[in-house]
Amino acid sequence: MVAFAGGAQGVDGVKFLAAAGGAMVLFIFVLQVISAFKVFFCDKIID
Repeated sequence: MVAFAGGAQGVDGVKFLAAAGGAMVLFIFVLQVISAFKVFFCDKIID
């Protein structure tokens, strides 16, 4: 990332990359939490 951080435009690009990456990680984390909730709670009720 540092290689692309030349000038103000580069800094904005790095900030955008960090924000997009963080949002993607957060989205995947939420999916994992929902999946774990289903496995531990929903499946036991059905049995």
